[in-house]
Amino acid sequence: MGVTQTPEQQYVGELQPWMTGGTGAGEIAPTVTQAYDVWPPPALATISSLPVPTYTATGTVPVLPTQTFAAGVNASADGWANDADTDPGMVPIANCKYPDPWNPGGSPPNPLCQ
Repeated sequence: MGVTQTPEQQYVGELQPWMTGGTGAGEIAPTVTQAYDVWPPPALATISSLPVPTYTATGTVPVLPTQTFAAGVNASADGWANDADTDPGMVPIANCKYPDPWNPGGSPPNPLCQ
């Protein structure tokens, strides 16, 4: 193809086992992930220099309606896969105006709702 490699494009050395799928591959050090252990995050970044609207964890757990079956079929379900998950749902803050999620335009959200 006529491509020439320069010396800095060539790897010189030995690959470590974690680099090739061996011991340690796929492991992420706890020091890297601890910043992401808090939900919801205490602050959000901006998108295109506009503040990102925030939500509050005060909603009910969303439960899907269960399927109905013909007579004679026995099934038990409650519409929620993990009964131990009782964290409240994320919902808009009362009295805050939120931009259209599909067409937000250029107007930032209400400053009190960030």
